[in-house]
This record gives sequence, C-alpha cells and structure tokens, in this order.
Amino acid sequence: MLIRHGETAYNHAGRFQAHVDIPLNETGRAQARAVARRLDPRRWNLVVSSDLTRSAETADLIAQKIQAPRITLPALRERGLGELDGLETKEYALRHPEDMRRLQTEYDYAPPGGETATDALDRFCRGLSSIVEGRRPGAGQAVLVVAHGAVLKFFGARLLRRDPADVELPGNCRGVAVVLGGAPATGDGWADVRGWDVAPHNCEGSWGE
Repeated sequence: MLIRHGETAYNHAGRFQAHVDIPLNETGRAQARAVARRLDPRRWNLVVSSDLTRSAETADLIAQKIQAPRITLPALRERGLGELDGLETKEYALRHPEDMRRLQTEYDYAPPGGETATDALDRFCRGLSSIVEGRRPGAGQAVLVVAHGAVLKFFGARLLRRDPADVELPGNCRGVAVVLGGAPATGDGWADVRGWDVAPHNCEGSWGE
C-alpha cells in the first residue's frame, strides 16, 4: 500500500512542495492518526517512508499505532522541482501555462534545477525494488509505503498505462494498493494495481490472504 503523506501548510496554501522539508500541519497529523486507527495491525509487516519530514512523520504516527517495524528510504523522495519549490501553483500556472502542462504530463520535462519525471520515477522504483528484495524469502507480506503525490501520479500512470494527464494525484493520506512480485531490480518484476486514491483500510485484503 502506497499512501501520500498527510497535509502540510504548503498543501493547504497551494504551493509547490518537493524537496523543501516542512512538517505536517495539525490536519495532516489528524489524517495520519485516522489512517492508523482503521488499519488492522495483524496485516502489516513493515512501514517505510521517504526521509522528508512530512512523509517520515506520517509513517511514524502510523507505525507507532499499528506496532510495525519502521525504516526510511531517501530514494522514495518526491520529484525534485528545483526553482519551483515554494511557489504558488495557481500563480505559476497563470504565468507559465505551457511549463505547467509539461510539468504535469511529460516524463522527460525538468523544471529549472529540478528532475524529470522519468528520473524521479526511476529512483522511486529502485527504492520499491529494494523493499521487495529485502522482504524475501517471505511471500505475501504487506508493506505500507508513505510517499509523495507527484511520484505516485507518474508511478500510477506507468502501471495503469495511461497518460499522466488522465491520472489524478492521490489525496493526502489516501492510498494506492499495488501487488509487487518477481525481481524488479533485474527487470523481471511485475505489478498489479488493486486500488487508486482509496482509504488504505479498504484495501487491506486486496492482495489476498
């Protein structure tokens, strides 16, 4: 289960938020606690997050409640946006509509000082592969990954074979249920999307018993 972190002040204000490192706001903390209350602790083997505070804090609140082991992977960071970090998204879209379109829909576009979606997604998938490889030889293990909106959007578009323009960002503390198998690091892996922008507890059984 991949979930987006809880709300921050930048989310609330409608600002770009990539590698700028700000904490959850009170709404975000409440969202994370609400997710944790509804998860079944017996189903979860591990909680993983990126190293950015908003992701790590969300993961900590969940892991403490469900009493699951907890690790951090910098590879799961949000896509780097360089000079866009902290700018108001609506104002940027009005001033630079074509750049905004490319940012949201093109895999190989990089904002000034930032990453392409392809580079960010490749990094993110290497992080997921390390989780899959690290959990062997056990099979059928449930891992909750706390990540970020933009990488989840492009990850979902790739898995669903859809244009990124047609894939919405998951909401804060909303989930993407995915079954991963094989050997992703060698290109022999596979993935099956079982739910998109869902309440995480609603997909606890989506990968089978």
